[in-house]
Amino acid sequence: MRAGRLRHRLKLQQQVITRDSYGAAIITWTTTATVWGAVEALWGKESVVTDQQVSDLTVRIIIRYDSSWSAIDTKWRIEDANTSRKYDIKTVILPEQRSRPNTVIEFQCVEGQSDDE
Repeated sequence: MRAGRLRHRLKLQQQVITRDSYGAAIITWTTTATVWGAVEALWGKESVVTDQQVSDLTVRIIIRYDSSWSAIDTKWRIEDANTSRKYDIKTVILPEQRSRPNTVIEFQCVEGQSDDE
């Protein structure tokens, strides 16, 4: 993995659900780590739903492997620190041989469908 490819500053965010005094769920996002990674567009589509144009962008995000991030799953999201774009994680691909140098974690994500803080 060439370092130049990992040019996006990314925030790994975990969903936190709390309850208000009435018992309703309040969803917030906590940044667990800020890392360098690669964001590559895979495909996109546009459609019209209830007279509104909706676009979906699927991306591949790659970061260097760290054992502390092996707990990341589809309840997490990734935010681009520079553009504030948010990516919902749909698939996590962990490396088979985690002890090798330059090992990476790959995510397939969809842009911007999760709730904001």
